Amino acid sequence: MISGHSHFYEHNLVNGIHHLVIGSAGAPLHDPVNASYTIKSAKDYNYAIGDVTPTSLHLIVYNAGGTVLDSFDLRKGGTSVGRTEAEPQNCELQQNHPNLFNPSTTIRFILPVLEV
Repeated sequence: MISGHSHFYEHNLVNGIHHLVIGSAGAPLHDPVNASYTIKSAKDYNYAIGDVTPTSLHLIVYNAGGTVLDSFDLRKGGTSVGRTEAEPQNCELQQNHPNLFNPSTTIRFILPVLEV
């Protein structure tokens, strides 16, 4: 789950699902509130660069000065940290619209339904 516009960076892991808050810009920073499921948080302007393949997602999160705040990999087949259930066979992450410099952006994604 990737969301943005909360004016801080946060990476949480809840029930085997990574939740990311990325992309603070244009407003004063807020203090993130850490919980037991928080892996990493930072009161810093940030952005992420991801590399998506059919079998993996590699994400690096940077602050505005270019320093790495966080990075992680998710892999198909249950090999990623915190994931043990079946992974989808096909997924698609589409281009955001409008661009990230607008007040809001939409990122569409497609995930097949898993038979458990």
